[in-house]
Amino acid sequence: MTNSNRRDFLKRSSVLAAGLCTALTDPSTVEAAADRPQNPDARFRYLGWQLGLSYQASRPEGRRPEELRQLLREMRDHGMNFISFMLVSYSFFDPEHDGFDWPVRREGLLSYRDERSLNAREETEFLGDVIQEAKEAGFHVQLMTNCGIWNPDRIIKGYPQTRPQVTWDDRRSGWVHCPDIPDGYRCVRDVILDALERYARRGVASYAIEYPGYAGSGCFCEATRTAFADETGRELTPQWARANRPEFDGWKQQHIGSILKRLVDEVHAQTPDVEIWLHTACTASGGRGHAPDPLRKAGITATMPYLMHSPSPDFSRLSKNVDACYPLPAVAHVCVRAKPFKNYAIPPKNPALISKFFDAVEQTRMENLAGLVFFNETNVPPENRRAVYDGVKRFV
Repeated sequence: MTNSNRRDFLKRSSVLAAGLCTALTDPSTVEAAADRPQNPDARFRYLGWQLGLSYQASRPEGRRPEELRQLLREMRDHGMNFISFMLVSYSFFDPEHDGFDWPVRREGLLSYRDERSLNAREETEFLGDVIQEAKEAGFHVQLMTNCGIWNPDRIIKGYPQTRPQVTWDDRRSGWVHCPDIPDGYRCVRDVILDALERYARRGVASYAIEYPGYAGSGCFCEATRTAFADETGRELTPQWARANRPEFDGWKQQHIGSILKRLVDEVHAQTPDVEIWLHTACTASGGRGHAPDPLRKAGITATMPYLMHSPSPDFSRLSKNVDACYPLPAVAHVCVRAKPFKNYAIPPKNPALISKFFDAVEQTRMENLAGLVFFNETNVPPENRRAVYDGVKRFV
């Protein structure tokens, strides 16, 4: 992203933030929103929630439309202007939910649909209407799928050749699949295109992904070794990668950047007005293969670096993940969940910790930080929700 494009991004964000005066469905809410003064000096352009339609939901069928409409009114009343719908669940982390949360149409995706999810059934799908209402109310509406984190026993039914990545010691990495295997890339592309074919026209402004990328320190499967040899003329081995870590990291960043450029180009050929955002802390995300310059050249509009995801949040280093994405705009992905989940030992969050987080944000200069998005609204207790809204008040 050039400096000019970055200014355009922030300008568009400012216009969107000033547009939260439009109706949802409740006339009293409309009047309150229309009368609310807008603050042209607000520090952030985006403030909002990301939520799973079924991920970590308390019911097998996941979220219901009336809940989301009420959430939009609540968000607007607290000065928020951004909502991100996560459209996939993982039984690795949430045993009650697994698969895609919309009525997929592409043949390869059909076997990975979460059949219990209310929104995943054609006859009960509701998200399109909610997206349109949110758009008309002035929200930036985002869709999100991780694109590469899949149940290996299920995803091969639609994409038979896709496989999890291979670690240093020749073990499969679990659920993170390799983007160098053609079926793995095709699945990533098909997921995004299928979701946007249904929802883009209803008011989607951006689509966020977390992969393609490498888990841990890299992948050493046959497909990645072949890609490395084709591009460098060398043989990729774990021993070489360990001994030449900076060179290997540089190759991963350029290689993943080229995969993302191909992906963004294919998405924009279908939906040119939808921005592509990436959940990453770039070089602070270990060996994933994300770096600002290749991401910018690939057409990534903004990054979503992780904050409050580490076992013990170190607020003295709050800017590390954000700064690693510079000069790309960063809309931070902030975990405010109160309990860990299966195979995911996130640190519990409470109102005191959330308040300290907002204190640290106020006191820390992060030039490219364009917003804060809080995760996962579907599984946040009331006391943490109140703490988030209290903190947001400082910036609106």
